Amino acid sequence: MTVSRRDFKTEGIVLRKTPFKETSYILEIFTKHLGRISVIAKGVRKEKQAQSGLLDLLNELELVLHKSPQSNWFILSSARLLRSWLRDIDFNNGLLLQAGIEVYRQLEIQREDNLILYDLLLKYFRYIQRKRKNGIAVFWRFLLRIFNIYGIDIDVHSCVECNTSEAEFIAFYPQKNGFICKNCYLPAHYDSTLRISEKTAKVFSNIMFIGNVLEDIEISNESVKELNNIFLLHLAEHFRQNFHLKSLELYSNN
Repeated sequence: MTVSRRDFKTEGIVLRKTPFKETSYILEIFTKHLGRISVIAKGVRKEKQAQSGLLDLLNELELVLHKSPQSNWFILSSARLLRSWLRDIDFNNGLLLQAGIEVYRQLEIQREDNLILYDLLLKYFRYIQRKRKNGIAVFWRFLLRIFNIYGIDIDVHSCVECNTSEAEFIAFYPQKNGFICKNCYLPAHYDSTLRISEKTAKVFSNIMFIGNVLEDIEISNESVKELNNIFLLHLAEHFRQNFHLKSLELYSNN
């Protein structure tokens, strides 16, 4: 939304905050209307400057930004806190919120996808805040939704070789965007697939309706590790870069 020719009003979520010089911050913000942008917040690190805490990681803000035609940077004119998503949340769910923004920092985001991705991120935040168990499965569903937006869905319903539905998956096949079943798995697949355990296969078979059973199922840390590897491999395969999610390295599903 435009306020003037050089001022913009929008909403955004703080993805990163880096000290700049003695009194300022450089912010990376994912905004509803402008996408992922870099913003200079001048003077907010001054002693007793209340606005400094306003710009904390994962804060959702209403922003007025100024931009010079000669610069790619935005200057923060004012900000109003809409919600602090890390407030009053447990450690593991806080890590999952941070994993979500780590994904967004590394995605190639097209202008036409700004609004749908912004709304998706807020829905993900709300859902994580309500969950006390197996929040990692909500993160996986979040990734599946991103894959759908980008047209790189993982086939979760049938074997990529024989197309049999409800087959017993035994390995993930990155080049074919899906899983291979026990009956189709051959020595020729060893080097091109990622083996998964029976427990992991069972979790993934329930993933499309996992919200209905989230509080009832048990997801082992072994399955968490295997499924995280699958999703990161899928991201790397399609975006031609490795995605580094430091928050997931600290996460435990105990």
